[in-house]
Formats: sequence, structure tokens, C-alpha cells
Amino acid sequence: MHKAINIVKEMGKGLLLSYPQIFFSKSFMFSFFLLFITFIFPTLGLTGLVCALSSLTFAKILNLPYHKISSGYYGYNALLVGLGIGSYYEWGLIVFDLTIFAGLLTLLIQVFIEGIFTKYRLPILSLPFLLSLWLIQLATHQFEFLSITDRGIFLMNHLFNWGGINAIQWYDYFNNELLPTPIKYFFISLSSIFFQDNAVAGLFIFIGLVLYSRIAASLSVIGFATAYGFMHLMGIQTDQMNTFFVGFNFILTAIAIGGFFIIPSLYSYLWVIVLSPLVVILTIGLTNMLNTWQLSVYSLPFNLIVILFLYILFYRTSPRKKLAETMVQEFMPEKNLYSYLNYKNRFGNTLHKIHLMPPFWGEWTIQQAYDGAITHKEQFRHALDFVITYNGLTYKGDGSQLTDYYCYNKLVLSPGYGTVVKIIDNIEDNNIGDVNTINNWGNTIVIKHAEYLYSQLSHLKGGSFKVKEGDFVKVGQPLALVGNSGRSPEPHLHFQVQAYPYVGSPTIEYPFARYLIKSNQTKTLKVFSIPKQDDIIETPAINNLLNNAFHFIPGQRIDVILNNATYKWEVFTDSFNNTYIYCHTSRSYAYIYNDGLSFYFNSFSGNKNSPLYYFYKSNYRIEFTTIADQTFKDEFPLHQIFSFKILFFHDLIAPFFRFIKTTYYSVLTQTENNFAECELLSHVENKFFNRTVKTYTSSTKIDKDGIISIEAYVKNKKVFIKFIYKGKYEN
Repeated sequence: MHKAINIVKEMGKGLLLSYPQIFFSKSFMFSFFLLFITFIFPTLGLTGLVCALSSLTFAKILNLPYHKISSGYYGYNALLVGLGIGSYYEWGLIVFDLTIFAGLLTLLIQVFIEGIFTKYRLPILSLPFLLSLWLIQLATHQFEFLSITDRGIFLMNHLFNWGGINAIQWYDYFNNELLPTPIKYFFISLSSIFFQDNAVAGLFIFIGLVLYSRIAASLSVIGFATAYGFMHLMGIQTDQMNTFFVGFNFILTAIAIGGFFIIPSLYSYLWVIVLSPLVVILTIGLTNMLNTWQLSVYSLPFNLIVILFLYILFYRTSPRKKLAETMVQEFMPEKNLYSYLNYKNRFGNTLHKIHLMPPFWGEWTIQQAYDGAITHKEQFRHALDFVITYNGLTYKGDGSQLTDYYCYNKLVLSPGYGTVVKIIDNIEDNNIGDVNTINNWGNTIVIKHAEYLYSQLSHLKGGSFKVKEGDFVKVGQPLALVGNSGRSPEPHLHFQVQAYPYVGSPTIEYPFARYLIKSNQTKTLKVFSIPKQDDIIETPAINNLLNNAFHFIPGQRIDVILNNATYKWEVFTDSFNNTYIYCHTSRSYAYIYNDGLSFYFNSFSGNKNSPLYYFYKSNYRIEFTTIADQTFKDEFPLHQIFSFKILFFHDLIAPFFRFIKTTYYSVLTQTENNFAECELLSHVENKFFNRTVKTYTSSTKIDKDGIISIEAYVKNKKVFIKFIYKGKYEN
């Protein structure tokens, strides 16, 4: 019985979310808007619902992934097919049977296309809908028992049956007198996504779109207005948007490019303006071409433009410059934007979260940095040369011998986890002042850390390698010794990151995850940063006390006391291996990450008066540093802190300008017993136009057993949270 209930919940959720999926959304609120619109004509809504349910049911029978069923991913294309069938044929048993099989056909086509497109990281969009509906339309030419619907011909009769003469008069006034022509066509284009053909339905959809996403709503207007203006400029009859229901291509393309697959920004909006005329050209050309087979163009222009544009972006030489692709999809442009800004603040513009560390122990000096004056130019500009200096010199004595140089024969360490893919060995070291231009890189090792992420270390000492090709290496593992081989007049270590495994590949910009920088005998921890010319850096030590305290293991259970009430927490991992803490008492959860160098939260959802939320705000990001009194700064994603009402108007201009900010500060303070306990102080500021309007301060105390307590001040009221037990407890 319990299993059956879960299946019904899964199918019901998937069915509801099939509707907003068409607008790249997972909003239940928006789904009810769209569901209502499809049932303006009940038989139309019914065929769409049945077809979507058919596809989801067959997906369940075939044991396809749960998250793709419950999210509506396997339902939205079938929904469109069902609406297409319902717009052409009169409802009856034959249409019901046809709709059931149409759902299965759409699912088969969708899974097939998905298998191909996934290899290229491309979305399938509504291609399954197009192919399925076209095949059904071509086939049904031979189906003699199907009746063509009279919905379009006798629209007024339907309105009269629904609302009497007043409904007809109001409809005629709204469509033909009240609205200016461009606005009328805009609403009609919105409604035609769901095979409606009236501005009233489009108005309701637009209201739902605004409530779901202000960015998506603004993009829909910009995309349509640009296309409409281009059609006027070219002398194209704009009433074709009403006749052929093609205006929605402009709307969906604008939302997809401007705010869903691309992070919303000034540049994404500009590309919407640039691409909209192409959608017009493609729409007219494909319409004329498909007329030969008596097929409508439907959403084909939108699919082609979006897929072609996203495919081209993969070949950029500077990924995420100007246009940043959405790496973690949150199904709302605002959330995508705010989460991206948080990611960029933490990790910079890197596509990978792979941590690379300085490849040595002790203090080393940057002899030649990025865009160096000697050899780090053009395609090799993103490289670093390291040496060891003492009193400003790289050598002792007169520097005439290799052994005079402080870095010569020093160990070179693996900068990260990976596999050795290439080693060049047995090239002799040069005499001081001499260079080997034939074997430019000298003895070299290349390590693969991820797809399109390799590190190269060069000018090593021949015969000193401690690993071989094919070996898996860990961060900090000895690789070889510093030498003076290749184009190297004096011993130094050359380091670069590249996208390809070949020695001497073009370099890419990539930061070190952590390093200490020395200035006037003071050391400061740098996070996801790139050292500059003459910087003196070293690999930092890890604070094991902090690492242990914030090391949450799946299955671990924690009791927390707040105001004499006990809250039960449990640590889980989801199907994507992401770790989160779930509070059984408040039904809240927070996604966390511990990379061995730091602990940080990715998101929170639930009760904002629960101890889990206070934990989230107090320890949003913790660096496992041994350096006390250094302040670390981070930014909260705005949608995690502020309500819908506060962000409503801010969202409209957020891609261009943001006047709301929530900043997090944390600092480690040592107590009297430095090795056994410590205290973390945090401070959160909510700012409007750089003016602080609200603050939150807290203190987290830690000992060798873990977190002891959190003391926070909320609205001038003290909140004390005690961690009384860590480990297992009985249900």
C-alpha cells in the first residue's frame, strides 16, 4: 500500500511539473496557472493531460530514472503532443487511444535523442514533440474515423456555453479593441505555446510567468519585441504570428538563451536581441519548406537556434568570459544568477572545482608570473616559474654551479589528484647560463586531473622521477626533483595548467586552491587565487581541529538543543553524491561540502527559525586555516536570505545591477589551549545600496570532539544552540 502511494505521488508530481517544464521551470505555482489555461477548452486540456500521463506511466514501467519522472522531464514533450492532437481532432475513444500511443512514441523518441545529445552536453528541448507530432499528423491522413475539431470554427459557441453573451462581448473587446496590436500578438504568441489562440489565455500565462520569474518575463518581452520590430523593418506581415502561431519561438528562445542555459547578464540580453532576427528568418524559411508536407513549423526555429548557439559556446577559447553557461541548473533564472555570483565569488571563473595546490614544500618565489616579460607570452601566458630565494638571491656563493641554487634538487610535488599521462626523461641539465632550445621543455611530467584539465611541470632533473606513466598520484606526492633541463639558464620549476595532454599545449588560467603569501614576515591565506610576480608563497598547513569538527559523515546523527527543545539531525547523500544535513524535527535541510581545505554550505531550505538555519548562517564558509585573526569573506545567494516580496523588483534589474547584498565574515580566534579548542566568530550584514540594514553575529565553539555550541544574536536576542551528542541514536 505504501509503495502504491509513493508511485501515485511520483506520477502526480511529474504530471504537474510537466506543464512548467515547457518554460524551463519546476514551479508548482506556475504549473497550476498553465494547467488551468489548457482546460479553457476541456477536451484540449484532457488530451494533453492523458498524453503526458501516458508517457510518464510508460517511463515508470520501463524503470527509467525516478528524478526524470517526478520532475516532469518525461512528460512535457508528450503534453505538447497531446495538446497538438487535441487541437486538431474531436475528443472520443479513437483520439483517446491515439493519445495513449502518442505518449509512448514521444517517450521513445525523447530517450533516443537524449542518448545522443547528452554526449555533447546539449538539451533536447522540444525536439521529441516535433518529431512525434509530425509523424502522427502524417500518419493520421489515413485514419478515416478521426473527426476534425470545430474548436477554432465555433470558438464563440464555446464562449457562449461557458459564460453567455457577456463572455463573448468581453472577449471581443479584450482581443480587438482594448489591446494594441503588438501586445495582442504577444499574448496570443504566449497562448499558442499551449495551442490556444487568444490573448486572454496569453495574459494569464504572462501573469504566471511574472510570478515565477521576473527575468524570464522581461526576456520574453525583449525577444518578442525585437522579432516584431525586425519583421516590420523587413516588410514582413506581422499577422503571420497569429496565423501560424510562430511568435512563441521568439519568446522561448529569449528565455532559454537569456536566462536559463546562460547566466542572465547584459551580454545574454544582447545576444537575445542579436539572435531574435535569426529566429524570424528561420521561422519563415522553415514554414515555406514544411508546407510541402503540410506540416507546421511549431517550435523548430527555437530548437535549432538554441542548440546551435549552445554548441558553438563549447568551442570558445575563453569559457565563461562575457557569457557564462549555467553549470548547476536551479530552474529559475534568478536562482541561477544568484548562485552563479556566489560560485564566482568563491571559485572565480574556473569551470572545475578541482583543487590544485602549489607543487612544493616551503617558501618559493614567483620568478616569472602570468604574462611574464621573458617567455610567458601569447598562448603560454598563463604559466608560473618558481625559485627559492634568500636575501633576494636565488643562489649562494658566485652562482656558477647548479648546486649553488637553492631550488636545485628540491622535491617537486603533485599539485593535485590525477593520472600521469606523459613523462619526458633523461635530458641532461644545462650548465648555468646555457639553454637547450631543441628540447625546450626539458624533463617534463603531465598529469590529468579531469577532462580538459591537465598540469605540466617542466625543467626537472633527469633520472629523478619517482612515478611512471599511468600511475595515479595524490596531492602532495613526490614526483621528481628540480633540475635545469631544456630552455632553462638556471634551475627553476615551470608550472602551467592546460586543456590538453600534450607537452607544450596552450596554457589556461587556473588558480591555486590555497596558498600562503608572505609579506613583511606576516602570512596571509589566499583562496582560489593566482600569485603575482615576486610573491613569496607556500602550501598552508591544515587545521585538523576544524577539519574534524566539520567532517560530517553520511549516516551520522546529531542531537541539537535550542530553547530546551531537542532537534534531531541526520547526514545523508543524494543520488548525485551531494551531502546534506536533514533536520527531522523542523523538516529543514542544508547541502554542505567539505573538500579537506574548507567547509561551506551550498544551500538551505526549510524553517528559518530552526537551529539548522542558525548553523547555516553562522558557519556558511569555514577555512581550515591555522592562522588566527584573518577575516574571510563570502556572499550569500540572495534567494537563500530574502523573501519573494523583497526581491520582486530587484530581480528585474539583477542581471545588470544589484543593490541588495548579504555579506558573510568569519574569523578564527585561538583560545588559551590552542591545540585542543578554538572559537569561530562570524558576522552577517544585509545591505541595501551599501547601507547596512540588518546584522547577525555568532560564535561557534569547538574542541577535539567537534562543535560544542553556537551562540548567536538575532534581533538583539541571544540564541544558544548546544550540540549535546554526536554519533548514533535510536529511532
